[in-house]
Amino acid sequence: MKQHKLGWKAIHHACSHLAEAIKKDIEVDTIIAVARGGLIPASILNLYLKPESMYVFGVSSYKDTERQNNITCYQQLPPKFPTIYNRTILVVDDLVDSGRTFNYTKQELKYLKQHCPSSNARRLKRRIYTAAPYIKDHVKDKPDYYTTTFPEDAWLVFPWD
Repeated sequence: MKQHKLGWKAIHHACSHLAEAIKKDIEVDTIIAVARGGLIPASILNLYLKPESMYVFGVSSYKDTERQNNITCYQQLPPKFPTIYNRTILVVDDLVDSGRTFNYTKQELKYLKQHCPSSNARRLKRRIYTAAPYIKDHVKDKPDYYTTTFPEDAWLVFPWD
């Protein structure tokens, strides 16, 4: 597996291009950072897009450098989260190499909406978009927004790793 070391400047550059593309299409009300990898890209996008709110959803599909069969959720969205459902939500991660994390997060958001105690929240229309600065070339479920594609055998090393 070939390593690609990414510097802070490259990350910021990729996120600024992401923000430009997103701004052309939608106005984001809420950002959900998929922790841990999505925290920095989400924070940078937050500076450019200026949404009303930002949340962190902690999930992991890797242990060290090995992809796990199951996704582990270690930090849930806060209990009041379903009350923002008439919003445009942007879910942000650093890299998409299978699409499982975004799919898991979107399913969790659907679950939260369906199980919200307020029937009004269940009726509200919400739009969920996904963004990641980097994807692998074999990904079938691409995010709505991304900037750079890497080969399947690439191992990206981020400055925060």
